[in-house]
Parts: sequence; structure tokens; C-alpha cells
Amino acid sequence: MGDPTIQTISYRKGGVPIKTGKPVKVKLPPTTFRARLNGLLYETNKSFLLPSAIHGMRALKRLFDEHKNLALLVNGHTDRAGTDDYNLRLSDERAKSMSAYLRDAVDEWMKFYGTGVPDEKRWGAHEDGLMLGQVVPADKLSDPGDPTPATSGNARAFQQLSNDTRGTGLPVDGKMSDPTRRALVAAYMAQPGTSLPDGVVPLTHGCGPFHNEVPTAPGVAEQKNRRTEIFFFEDRVTPEQRHPCPGPKGCPEYPEWVKRATKTIDLDSGAGSLTVQVRDPSGAAVEGAAVHLDGPLTEDGTSDAAGDAPFPDMPAGGYTVSVSREGFSDGETAAVVGDGSQGTTKVTLDPISSLDNPRVTPAAADGEVFSFRLLDLRRTPCANCEATVTAGSTRVFGKSDASGLLAVRLPKGTDRVTVTYAPRDAQSLVTWPVRLGLPSVDDPEGAKGRLLNLGYPADADLGFSLSSFQAEHGLDTTVQLDAATKAKLVEAHGG
Repeated sequence: MGDPTIQTISYRKGGVPIKTGKPVKVKLPPTTFRARLNGLLYETNKSFLLPSAIHGMRALKRLFDEHKNLALLVNGHTDRAGTDDYNLRLSDERAKSMSAYLRDAVDEWMKFYGTGVPDEKRWGAHEDGLMLGQVVPADKLSDPGDPTPATSGNARAFQQLSNDTRGTGLPVDGKMSDPTRRALVAAYMAQPGTSLPDGVVPLTHGCGPFHNEVPTAPGVAEQKNRRTEIFFFEDRVTPEQRHPCPGPKGCPEYPEWVKRATKTIDLDSGAGSLTVQVRDPSGAAVEGAAVHLDGPLTEDGTSDAAGDAPFPDMPAGGYTVSVSREGFSDGETAAVVGDGSQGTTKVTLDPISSLDNPRVTPAAADGEVFSFRLLDLRRTPCANCEATVTAGSTRVFGKSDASGLLAVRLPKGTDRVTVTYAPRDAQSLVTWPVRLGLPSVDDPEGAKGRLLNLGYPADADLGFSLSSFQAEHGLDTTVQLDAATKAKLVEAHGG
């Protein structure tokens, strides 16, 4: 139970006044998004989702992936051409058709082929051809066209492709039988990146012609009013939709849904790709940078060894690109993704090298390269560990390779450094002093220095350190610097 002495107030658009000196809890409004598809989704009188809508379905699926705990409501709209009752039923059918497509619900689509469906709404060879043109590669169609016709040759090409890639076992006879049509619908619904997870069932609602995006007189056809909107609600649809939507003023819930939406995203502007190139001031690639895109969709990525973070199939529009990497100042830029474009944008990250935070201080140009093997607490190599090496006023940031080896350039004459890193099996950072330029292992100081670098307390108890080292490396515990111990010490230390 919360503290009853703490005042709770609800957030209002524009902000709420808060008095200083007392704790106050501000209750935020539930999260609501609106995704909008205004493009060519359906043909006149039909509820078949056209191939031109598929990129919008992909964008919708990616938006869902970002907000998996939200409830979905698919809301259909029509223009004012035709009667209100007819359009109300049509908008509901279109919303249900889109929901079925997102769920790969083949049976729900097959109903539109039935003899009980009015002629102007019934699906047939035309819809078959549209699906064939989408799922069968152009070079495998025997009768290409625009739109693709549902010829026996094209049906035969699909049957063979379906058997080869989906294991359907269809007869390759060129006949659009019920099993072939079902397989065709299933393949059309299974386009990459368009299916919601199992168990996710969007609610549906048809608003008919009662909530036009562009006000028109009765009987006027307007493409922008033939749209579908998908609302994302936190927890549940609020306020709850009613069936059917009452006319002629429409349902009072719809304006409330729009009002509650904190973000409206247009998903039908096409899609393109964007590659973010992360570089340092010298033009060298910066690997491992976190890249965040915020625009019609939000997306996260990481720069690869070439310093590039690719973002394929992004909805067209403007994006803010934010980049961060430990050891560098954050970077930000703006980018525009166009329909069908393959764009690039570069973000330059400056190494942090101020006196207040000397995370990275370039070593002298005439420095030397020193190598350190980073180990975890079990003394096994710590691969791909980020580390800071400090030598006096110089700090250098680096990363170990697959064998745990870290190579950095330090000023000439450096004889002592500290290495800070996070072993995989440690709860926190480890800071370790390392002695460089040690004398030969035959020199007692050389052997002692190597034991210290390896983590044994040789300066406090040389005998204990020798016996521990010998036991851990399968040597006789002579507690002496014998030949076998010296050889293993050089091997374990790396020199």
C-alpha cells in the first residue's frame, strides 16, 4: 500500500502545478498509440487486403513488437459513397479481414469466396491472381501481367513452389481447387514480418462513413476516408467499443480514442533502408556503439566491426538518430528515409579526453604497444572485455580479443599501469596493478613481479604464492623457484 500522506494528482496536458517541499505522486495517463493506413488497402466494395498494404502490415508488426503488452483495436472506415448501412457493414468486414491477415487466419478469409457472399463483395479469380503475383517470383510465372492473372500456368507454378518450399503436397494440375486456394491464402498471409504472435487477437470495430478524415457531402468518394486505424491501448480498449457504431454522428468513443493517442504514426508512406555509419574524428570505425532511431518507428541497433548499423525496411519519414558508446561523447543527427531509398548517415563520436573525466587520453605518438591478457576470477581468458589502462596521467580505453589479449599504446618508459575491467564472473569492476619491463624470471624480483601481475600476493607471502601457483598449474609443490616453475610462470605470464 502506498503512503497515504503523499498526494496523488493526475497529469493534464500542458502540465500540472506542484508545490515544492512535499512529495507528490503524478499519475500518468494510460499509453495509447494510433497507427494509420490511408493508402490503397482495398478495392471498391471488397475487403481483400491488397499487396500494396503489405509493407504497412510489416510496419504494424514491428510497432507491436515494441509494445507487446498493449491491446489492439483494428478500426475500419469508409467514404460516403453508398448507403450508411452498407458502408458500416463493409468497414466492419475490412477490419475483420485485416485482423485475420495479421493472425494468419485462413478460414476467415476463405468465407469471402462463399456463394452466400454478395456478388460485388465475393472474392474469386481476381484475388487469386493478386496473391499469385505476390507469392510467386516473377521469373517462375508462366503468364505474368499487371495484375497477375489466375491462369492454369500460374496456378501450376504456385503448386510446385508451395510443394517445394512449404511441403504442401498439392497436385500440380493448374486447377484452383479448395486445397490450392487455401495454400495460396496461407502463403499470402505468411509474408515475412506480417504475422502477430500466436494468441494475440486484435479486437475489431467498423465506423463506416461516420468519422471522415476529410469532410465530404453524402455520396462522395474520397480515398483518404477509406482508411484503417489500429489503436494500441494499455491494458484494455478504453472506452470500450460498441457494435454497431451508431450513426449518423458516429460513436462517441472514437473521438476519445483519438484524443487519448499520444502518438499517431502513418504506416503507408512506403519503406526504405538506412545505414548509420559511426566514426571517430579520424574516420575510423567505432564498433559496439548503441544506435537509436526515433521517428515513425523506434528501432535500436549496434554498430558492427565496420562501424555500420543497418536498419532495413523502415517506414518512410523523418528520424532522429542518437548514438552512444562508452569512452565517447554522445552523437545525434537527423535522417530521412524515403520510399524505396537506401540511405546512409554518418555520426562522428568524439573521444572523451577532458581533465574532469580523462577516460581516454591519447598516448604519445612515439609510444610503445603493450599487451595484457585479461583473466576472469577463475583465471580463464576474459574475451571481448572492455578495459581502461592508466599510466600516470594517460588513460587508454581498449577491448580484449577472443583470447583475452588487450593491446594498447602507452608512453615509452612506462613501467607500472593499472588495468580496470569487468570480468564475466565478477560482481563489479576489477582494478589491477601491473608491473612492466620485468627482469628475467631467473631474477627473484622478476619472478615475484610476474606472480604479482597474475594475482598472487608475492610481496606479502612469497612461499604461499609459489605453492598456490604450483598447485593450480599441476606442478609439484616444492615452494621453490625450480626450473619447471619458472617455465610455467613465463608461459602463464606471457613472457
